[in-house]
Order: sequence, then structure tokens, then C-alpha cells
Amino acid sequence: MASGYNCFVFVGYVIHDCCLDDLLPATLVSLEVLSLKSLRVYGALLEAWISTNCPSLKRLNLEAIKIMDGFPISYTSSLQELTIHNCYVNHILGFCKNSIKGSSLKNVTISDCIFREAELSKIKIACSSLENLTLRGCVFGSGCFVSIACPLLENLTIHKCFVDESNGIDIRHCPSLINLMISQCTLQLLHLNIPTSSLRKLSIFECSSQFPISIAVSAEQLQTLSLKLYGSWWKGSVFEIQPQKLICLQEAIVEFVDLQFFITDKDICNSVLRAVQYARVLQLSIQIIEVLSEEDHVKILFENLLDLVMVCDKLEACQMIAMACFLMRAPSLRTLTIRYEQKSSGISETDVKEDLAKLLSLAVKRYQSKHGNSETLLLGDQLMKLKLSLHKN
Repeated sequence: MASGYNCFVFVGYVIHDCCLDDLLPATLVSLEVLSLKSLRVYGALLEAWISTNCPSLKRLNLEAIKIMDGFPISYTSSLQELTIHNCYVNHILGFCKNSIKGSSLKNVTISDCIFREAELSKIKIACSSLENLTLRGCVFGSGCFVSIACPLLENLTIHKCFVDESNGIDIRHCPSLINLMISQCTLQLLHLNIPTSSLRKLSIFECSSQFPISIAVSAEQLQTLSLKLYGSWWKGSVFEIQPQKLICLQEAIVEFVDLQFFITDKDICNSVLRAVQYARVLQLSIQIIEVLSEEDHVKILFENLLDLVMVCDKLEACQMIAMACFLMRAPSLRTLTIRYEQKSSGISETDVKEDLAKLLSLAVKRYQSKHGNSETLLLGDQLMKLKLSLHKN
């Protein structure tokens, strides 16, 4: 009868060297879904049992498992979906071969797992057919680092993970990656190197790092870029996107969090603006343009920009001047939204529009006196026709 099972749930045992065959049915030829919960197991023994006795297994769920020697999942050829939740991975004598190499795996989720500190412990995910990978709420102790090398991987999400290792997470060997999201993670270092032309969407949101970051992306087909980072990261950081002109970019968000720690770095700000200059929809922290001079602004033309959201703390004169210099270089702009923390009492959208139009006219005159009338610029009377709205954060 055991051979006819297609779903099996096993809860609450400690599985030692010789107990697998005694506790579990000998053969589950038709089994497609196996869920194991609240166990203590040796990963290699568990895999050997699954490979021998579950030839049709498609989905494996591991929950609240204490895995004594890592989870090598390499030989279960039929497995398509793997979920590892709330597991604790222990290492024997500092050695652990945490490898996931299932040839048929399409979806892998590893959530709320703890990987104990160990010398030179590597979590390697190298699946030839994997399409979707999620790491969520995991803790990778000192010495643990993750290597992801999946040629068909399209979607990678890393959310609320803690990585206490300078090597961090290596995703250089994923040439088919389309969507990458890293959010609310704590990393000792963030060295993000993505040499893949297939990338369409990159999101890095509200992460923190002990040291400066390095983001290097080669993605000529990138369509959506979202960066919301702590301002203190920028000191000594490197931000590089190749090619510098992302002609396929449709939408971009670049914001800082904790602006009181913002470090002015003109090179970083120029790199950011060059990366997003072809965006049609753009949301931008005003601090990025505020540190640039008027001469810096004239070097970058936002000729495709239609909808702009400017995020600022206060509507002050210096920020309005910086905004006018930026707007001058966006001749196709249709809508302008200003999100703010504070504004002068009684100020209206009409007041802001009129003030910006005056400042814009002055900026245009200064530009044309130095560079002539060869380029199309946004003029003051055109700004008066825009749809402008104010929103309090």
C-alpha cells in the first residue's frame, strides 16, 4: 500500500544512522509530495533514502528540521520544488557541504533558516533547470557565504537576510536572470556584480551595510531600476551600471533613507543620474541633484522623461533652485509631483509652480548665454502648463 502514496507527512522524530528504513515506508514509488517536520536528521542519509525510495518525488518540504551535516540535495532527479523553512543547519568540525544541485528543480525557497558559524562554509546552489529562487529571513553566520550558479534562473529574491561574511552572496553566474530584488537585508558588505545582459528589473530596497557598497551591473536591457538605500552607504561606495546609457529604461526610483547621514559625493550622484537619464518615469531624492553644480546639470539630458516625482524634506529656496536646474534638462516633462516632509505654511501648488517657472527661466537664460540655443530645454511657460501636485510624506 505504501507504494501508492502520492503525499506523505512525517512529524516529530529524531532520525539517526539506521532509523530511516524503520520509520518510513520502504518504497514510495508514486509519492510526489513529501513533508518532514520537527526532525533531527543527517542530510546525506536523508537524501540517500529519498533517492532510493521516492523515484517520483516532485515536491519536498522541510520544516523545523535540525540538519546535522548540511543539506546536500543532488541526486533526486525528479524533484521540481524544494521548500526549506525554519531549519537549523549544523556543521561537523567546521565542515559542511551545503549543496543543492537537483537537475529538475524549478523552484527553491529557503526561509527563516540559521546557518551556524563555521570556517569556510559554502552554501552552493547550482541547479541546471532552476527558474525561481527565494532566500527569506535567513541568517548566514561568520564564514558562511552563498554561491548561486544557475544558468536558467530568472527570478531571485533575497529578503530580510543577515549575512555576516565579506564574501556575502555571489550571483555572478546566473546569465538568464531577469528580476533581482534585495530588500531589508543586513550585510557586512554589499559587492553586487551582475554581468548579465538579460536583467530587466533590479530592486535594492532599505538594506544596511557595515562598510561601503559596490554595485556593478552590466544590463543593457534593464527596464526598471529601484534603489532605496541608506544615505551613509555612499561614502567611499562604488556605483557603476554598464552601459552608462540604459536606453531601454522605463522606470527608475532612486531614494535615500536616513538623510541626516547623507554624504555628498558628486561622482556617485553623477553616476546615478547618468544611469537613469533615459527613464520615462523617475522618482528621485532631491539630495542627489542638490550636491551638483549648474555645470554638472548641463551635461545630462533627460530627453525621454515624462513623469517626475521629486522627494525632499523641505521646500526651501536652495532646493527649488536645484530642482529648476534639473527640470531645464527634461524638455518632454508632462507631470511633476513633489513629495515633502515640511513646507512653508500657506504655500500652494500654484505658488510652487510660479516660483519654479521664474527660477527655470533664469536657469535657461544662463545656460543659453553660455551654450547657445542649440538644445531643446524646458522653458518657464511650458512648466506653467504642466500638471504639478504636492504630496506630504
